Amino acid sequence: MSSAWFIEGWTDGKRKRFYFKSEEEAKESAKRRNEEIAAFGSRYAISDEDRQELILVRKLLLPGESLVDVVRAYADKRDKTVASVSVKDFCATVLAEYERRSSNGERAQPRHVAQLRPKLVKFANYFGAERPIKSITGLEVKDWVTAMPTTPSTRNNYLSYCRLSFAVGKEQKLIDINPMIGVKPFTISKSSIKPPRPLTPQEMVRLIDACGSEILPFVLIGGFAGLRAEERHKLLWEHIKEKHIDLPAAISKTGHRRLIPIEPNLAAWLKRCRKTTGLISPPGERSEYSRKNCDEFFRAATKAAGFKHWPNNALRDSYCSYYYEKSGSADRTSDNAGHSIEMLKEHYRAIVTPEDTVRFWNIFPTQEGRAEIRLAAKD
Repeated sequence: MSSAWFIEGWTDGKRKRFYFKSEEEAKESAKRRNEEIAAFGSRYAISDEDRQELILVRKLLLPGESLVDVVRAYADKRDKTVASVSVKDFCATVLAEYERRSSNGERAQPRHVAQLRPKLVKFANYFGAERPIKSITGLEVKDWVTAMPTTPSTRNNYLSYCRLSFAVGKEQKLIDINPMIGVKPFTISKSSIKPPRPLTPQEMVRLIDACGSEILPFVLIGGFAGLRAEERHKLLWEHIKEKHIDLPAAISKTGHRRLIPIEPNLAAWLKRCRKTTGLISPPGERSEYSRKNCDEFFRAATKAAGFKHWPNNALRDSYCSYYYEKSGSADRTSDNAGHSIEMLKEHYRAIVTPEDTVRFWNIFPTQEGRAEIRLAAKD
């Protein structure tokens, strides 16, 4: 720049010359720079470019915000992020800790590990495997779960596992605070809770007849013994005794051993399809088991039985409803099903008729292996 007016001085350790269009501008700049040097020393004098940036930053601040506080908060977040492990390493550590607790017989059950693993995979896929775990906020997690096309109960289940995972991360010193603290669960409206939908005896007959040998024990033990699908997925033939099913605590959802009596009609069915060892469905050893295949067999059976939309939890709902009506005892039904007495009384009491109850517990196999309802002839 060519101009007759300029000032000279030391800036950033170097002697520099600054040109101006007029004498007034040169004198004003010299005065301002000398005042800064007098107040802060030449070391802290700022350039015109820095001055413009500071003016812009001040415009971005909210009323009452201090520039120093904002910069300190940013630096603190930056330092924590730089020192943070990745989402991938966080998930691996949390899963390993759950597996360790499960193998040592601590509070974590094998089913918790099985349920946690796919949730951590989805968590890593959404937030990015290489993202610093400390940079993730509870609000981000809540937004992620909110967008899931599922029920409030399932969303709360995800929040619970995220909260527990971050708690493990804090214990392992991977994070400083649990970002899920203060994140409220989703409100479950009473109107969104669907009532139990037990199968009618005729529907149960159709379902049994539609089952192949691969899936039949899975269906029978769900409908006539009330085991949850997750429990049936892990049940071995060795657990099925002559008069009862001995469900181990490691398989039971409640974490407590249950002895479920085998009703006469179930005993008759089991005589036809019992194996000696291995998982109940599909038959074979553990190495042959595929939950995906089991689900495909089950979907095929429900479709062949005429169900356009399978009622969720219908087999267990059937057992709880019909056994409660048959026994008249909430205590006994609660012991068998692993349900709370309050839950049974609220949801399963008197929702099936005595006549259908008799028919349901009289579904026996014919000599050809078909299902039929056997009723004693009236006098």
